[in-house]
Amino acid sequence: MRWLKGLLASDDPIVKLVAALSEPEAQMRRELLENNGVPAMVKDVGIGLSAYGASPPFGFDLFVKKSDAERAAEILGPLMDASPPDGDSSEGNGSGDGYAR
Repeated sequence: MRWLKGLLASDDPIVKLVAALSEPEAQMRRELLENNGVPAMVKDVGIGLSAYGASPPFGFDLFVKKSDAERAAEILGPLMDASPPDGDSSEGNGSGDGYAR
């Protein structure tokens, strides 16, 4: 946790790199960044537990230092955009849900 103290105690502001991820997506991106030397952290910004006791599916944001943001974006590349392209029905069954039927 020493890296977290260094991340938070810095004069370099922390910025949101990617928003509205599921927890596994956010943790995978954080691990990829850290394996490439970019400290990162994931924050649960959801509203807590849903009525059924499960975490909301898209409530995690990924943060880095402002000075690392450009490098982090290069490392993540196509993973930067968590949402599917608008109107892209070229994959799947044409319904836009991403599933082949």
